[in-house]
Amino acid sequence: MKLFSCNKAWPPLWDKRIEQYTGDLPLSAQFRDSLHRARLQGTGEYLIQLHSLTRVKEILDEAGVTHVVIKGSHTRELYYDTPALRPTVDIDVLIRYEDRIKTIEAFQAKGFEFYGVPENISHEACLVKGKTTIDLHWNILRPGRTRIPMTNTLLEKKGEPR
Repeated sequence: MKLFSCNKAWPPLWDKRIEQYTGDLPLSAQFRDSLHRARLQGTGEYLIQLHSLTRVKEILDEAGVTHVVIKGSHTRELYYDTPALRPTVDIDVLIRYEDRIKTIEAFQAKGFEFYGVPENISHEACLVKGKTTIDLHWNILRPGRTRIPMTNTLLEKKGEPR
């Protein structure tokens, strides 16, 4: 029985907060258990993604593709003491526009399936293998949404101090 329908990211965070709270809370054992199971599930998914991040880097380095992990997967590693508390659905990777075909072919050679939807193909596509989903971006936003092209600037500055 699903007791909540909130964003997938919240149950692990709430479970951690409740665990640290010393007072009484008017929550049923069933609800607390549901939160905790969601936290355990999120931890398992995090471990799969952590392994997948290493694999993504290997594939792209082998193909000679400059890349950077962006959005949720990157953010949780930077800002959360316990990254597994911040579940993400996929791994977002930014590459150069001119590397998109080479990158897709590199992932397909390693068993990933390509999914491109017409409404997003101008700036991204999806690659899936088992429980690993990669959102491959060659533009941060749809082309024309920013005053200047951002992708190459972000890739050139990766790893530099702020």
